[in-house]
Amino acid sequence: MNLKFLFFVVALAVPFSLVALTACDSDTGSNPSSEGAKSGFQCDVRRSGNSVHVTESYKGIVHEVTIEVSLDDDGRKKADITEKVTYPDASVAQRMCAEEKEEASSNQNQSERVDCDGNTVVSYFVERDDLEPNEYQAYRQERCAKMRKAAERGELE
Repeated sequence: MNLKFLFFVVALAVPFSLVALTACDSDTGSNPSSEGAKSGFQCDVRRSGNSVHVTESYKGIVHEVTIEVSLDDDGRKKADITEKVTYPDASVAQRMCAEEKEEASSNQNQSERVDCDGNTVVSYFVERDDLEPNEYQAYRQERCAKMRKAAERGELE
């Protein structure tokens, strides 16, 4: 997931000269702070049962991640992850689609599939680890906060 996060930050920073980000957090869900609304960056992290849903948006790019934690046939914990990125520009979406498909084909540690349709790129993959849904939620909320702090320091420009 670290590469996916980096991919999203780069996808935002390159086409749109990222200036400022803000994040939001809470225990069960989060809503954009007033500061986040001013900067144009919005972040929402919610958990329901064994699922965590994250929505981040900035300047027309919408990044949604759904993480569903369950057990596989052997009783091992797994996370089925769907990541959907919608771009305002079709040419950017096409370029990102090609990059995602190339990354998926070279990724030997995960089973990954990438579908592209118009301005939307959707990646499906499975991670095997022992994280619980609340840990995924906390991890994603922490990422939102880190993005905000990095932007405040000018590191995402």
